[in-house]
Amino acid sequence: MKSHGEKHNSTGPLEGVRIVEFGIFHAGPGANAILGDMGADVIKIEYGEGDPERFWTRAGGLDFALPNGGSLTYEVSNRNKRGIYLNIETDKGRGFFID
Repeated sequence: MKSHGEKHNSTGPLEGVRIVEFGIFHAGPGANAILGDMGADVIKIEYGEGDPERFWTRAGGLDFALPNGGSLTYEVSNRNKRGIYLNIETDKGRGFFID
């Protein structure tokens, strides 16, 4: 699993709560980033090509590209999370949710 940045708040009112996120773009991931700020353990699941926000580096005339070509909006939306690629079309991938 890849960690998205340093956890700013390792303790907080949601410490001990685990959230499994299967969201894309900013609304869901952004909300869960805030829950991570409050101490929740957030695991982001990505499938296929990954979250389309990974490739969103422009909005209108604004450039949100990082020096390495990555997306600033993706990094902000996915702070305080661990990430995993999971193919839910396989038995092994679906088994992740059964444990």
